[in-house]
Amino acid sequence: MSDRRSEVSISRCSCYDQDEVDKALRKVLSLLGGLGKFVRKGERVLIKPNLLAPTLPDEAVTTHPSILKALVTLIEESGAIAWIGDSSGGPFSGLTSRSLEICGINKVAKETSAEIKNFDTDGITVLANRNGGVVKEFTVARAVIEADVIISVPKLKIHELLLMTGAVKNLVGVIPGAGKRVLHCDAVKSDELSNVILDLCTLIKPKLSIMDAVVGLEGRRGIIEGAGFGNPRQIGVVLASADAIALDTIAALIMGYNPMKIGTIKMGHQRKIGVGELRNITILGEKLKEVKMGDFVKASNYLLELLPSFLTKTFINQYISSRPFIDHSTCKRCGLCKESCPMGSITLEPALSIDDRSCIRCYCCHEVCANKSIILKKTWFAKYLLRKKGIN
Repeated sequence: MSDRRSEVSISRCSCYDQDEVDKALRKVLSLLGGLGKFVRKGERVLIKPNLLAPTLPDEAVTTHPSILKALVTLIEESGAIAWIGDSSGGPFSGLTSRSLEICGINKVAKETSAEIKNFDTDGITVLANRNGGVVKEFTVARAVIEADVIISVPKLKIHELLLMTGAVKNLVGVIPGAGKRVLHCDAVKSDELSNVILDLCTLIKPKLSIMDAVVGLEGRRGIIEGAGFGNPRQIGVVLASADAIALDTIAALIMGYNPMKIGTIKMGHQRKIGVGELRNITILGEKLKEVKMGDFVKASNYLLELLPSFLTKTFINQYISSRPFIDHSTCKRCGLCKESCPMGSITLEPALSIDDRSCIRCYCCHEVCANKSIILKKTWFAKYLLRKKGIN
């Protein structure tokens, strides 16, 4: 039995009113010893939010700007320098610029001393991943290397492939533009992708993670769902920890997942990157049982969590994993899905289509579609099994 222990703090926060968010953030950090435990005067602090796509804050797809503003204020008070940076999910640099504006981040910068770092345009550097099994190097934003402290500020929400996104998965955004497409191409299987993301986490070494779980993103009982197109769900808390794995573990439990069925948590715990077992996590502030969501709607691929590990990837892809389809009635033929596909499975001519044989179910097309025209459909076999289990 491991004797490693971590702390995760939880504070109530019922809405995004700035005064309430300020109080909640101060409390959740004070439970860990205060921001001064992680940030020193004069240090350059890179805040890494989730800016998946240019969506409005109320859609609960991205980190809410009030959380970021509250954090910048605390960084200012500590005498440190605040940066806010990210790269959105698509391959085009203009997408991140739009996200910074529409998600309210530019407004935060105007109202504070924070400096915006657009990872797609502000320069890159290469990090060697010498012990990596699949990916031997990462191309990351230069600001990641120049910063003295990195704080991951994810959104609590579902994810089609990895079941949930969180503090660890949030770090993929340090890879600018089309580099994320290459990542999916190299790490095709979900286990491979989880390990690659954990490799990145060990190189980036976020000093602190703060999760926006005031309003999270759950799935839908219909066919359109995922990291960008779920339903906003009131949860009413903010979480924080120096251990990104431990933070994701508590978030998974709040959502109703078994943490050890989430690849980044299970493998992160096994590799001793963080703590993924509840018995070794000290929860500060609110009690877990009082904030858990009993009826949180999980991602469409939730059935993967229920399957035994001996089933092959081929079986899962063919009979279990949700498949992306194009809703031609809403599609604008912008080509963003085609550019985002790591396997080249999407064609525009003579008609927009997805080649099911080469599709690896990474759902990059679904995440970046601005018109919600890429929909995920459960297979008939998955629907049957879920009904038998009384889940859906």
